[in-house]
Amino acid sequence: MNSPRRRFLCAAGGSSAVLLGGCTGDWRTESPDTAPGETPTTEQTPTALPQERHELPEGPKSPPEPPETWTEESAERYAVAYEERRMYNSMYGSTVDEITVGCSVNAVEAVRGGYRVVVLCQGAAYYGDDGRHGDYVGKPVAYLVGNGAAIRTDAASRTAD
Repeated sequence: MNSPRRRFLCAAGGSSAVLLGGCTGDWRTESPDTAPGETPTTEQTPTALPQERHELPEGPKSPPEPPETWTEESAERYAVAYEERRMYNSMYGSTVDEITVGCSVNAVEAVRGGYRVVVLCQGAAYYGDDGRHGDYVGKPVAYLVGNGAAIRTDAASRTAD
């Protein structure tokens, strides 16, 4: 296959993730519960994440097994594995010879009895030996994970899709 091109695409995608890291803005500066001019309260009542799972597209990869104990690190690993499998299944097909997928964590925070992990992915699907392929560089996606949940959301949104 076209190995130098793949190395270039992987390097370009990784550079894009670094360059785009600051483009999302600070979505935490205003609280939706605070009126203009009010001081936001720092006390919040913790609530658990709902016990639901975002469905993966049909394909050979199944959802990863959730960890026994949720930590920041296990939440990161779980969200990356879940999004890589979702992306792989979405590109999978009878005419695809090879699929490459790679995701990295852009941000993580503790929320509502779990974690919100922002993931950025890239990948490619190769068709035949003549170099035909399709590249994919995604926008940041957030996962709410923990307490039996794996909810995929838009990274700019604070609610599930």
